[in-house]
Amino acid sequence: MSSIKIYHYLNYKDFINNFIKDCPKGGRGQLLKISSYLAVHSTLISQVLRGHKDFTLEQAYKLSEYFGFNEIETDYFITLVQYEKAGTVHLKTYFEKQLRKIRDDFQNVSSRVVTKTELDNEDKAVYYSDWTYMAVWLLTSIPEFNNINKIAAQLELPAKRITRIMEFLIKVGLCAADENGDIHMGISKTHLESNSPLVNKHHVNWRLKAIENYNKMTSAELAFTVPITISKKDFRKIKNDILEFIEKASETVSNSPAEELACLNIDLFTIK
Repeated sequence: MSSIKIYHYLNYKDFINNFIKDCPKGGRGQLLKISSYLAVHSTLISQVLRGHKDFTLEQAYKLSEYFGFNEIETDYFITLVQYEKAGTVHLKTYFEKQLRKIRDDFQNVSSRVVTKTELDNEDKAVYYSDWTYMAVWLLTSIPEFNNINKIAAQLELPAKRITRIMEFLIKVGLCAADENGDIHMGISKTHLESNSPLVNKHHVNWRLKAIENYNKMTSAELAFTVPITISKKDFRKIKNDILEFIEKASETVSNSPAEELACLNIDLFTIK
C-alpha cells in the first residue's frame, strides 16, 4: 500500500528511487532516514541504489517495515531483492514466477467485496479505541490520500502503524483497495448508539487531540473556552442554539467536497 505501487516493479532499486522522488521536498533527507533505520552509513544506500551492490535479505525486511508494507507487499519486495541477487538465468526465472504469483494473489485479495455495513461490538471497540482509526478512515475520502505513505505523512505517524490500521479498516469494510493498491473510503458513515459505553471514549479521543493541537493552531483555526454563570433558562436557550448550529453544520458537511480533515468539538456543561 505504498505511494508508488510496488507491484508495478521488477527492480527494487527503481522502486526505492521513485519512492524517494515521490516524498515531500523531492525526497530530501530520505537517504539519511533510510540509513538510520537500517543502522548503516548513507554511503551504502547510495552504492546500492546507484551501483551493483544489493541489500541483504535482513535489510530488505527492515525496509519493508520502513515503507509500511503489509504482508503480501513484504513478500513481493523481498522476492524482488532475491530476483536482483540471483546469479543464474534459471534462478531469475524462478523468482520471476514467484513475483507473478504474488501479484496474482494480491489482485485476488483486492477484488474481494466486503458486504459488511455495520460494525459489530468487537470491531467498534477497536475502531473507537484511538482517534487514528477514524482519522485514517476520513482521510481516504480525500482523493489525494489514496495510499499509506501520504496518510502517514499527514498524520505524522509511522507508516507501519497506518498499515496496521488500514488492514483493519479494509477488513471491516470501512475502506477498500483496488487492484492497483489505491485506497478509498468504503462505508461512508459509521453509527455509535448514544448509550454506548464507547461514546465517552470517542469524546475523550478527540478532545485529547484538540489539546495536542493547541500549541500549533493557526489563525485559520478556532478554540473558545469560557467558564460562566448563567440562569437555568438561558442555559437551555444556549443549548438549543447549539443544537440548531449542529444541525446546520451537519448539513454543510454532508454537501461539502472532501478537501481537509478537521475536527469540531462542542461542550456545554454545568460544574458540579
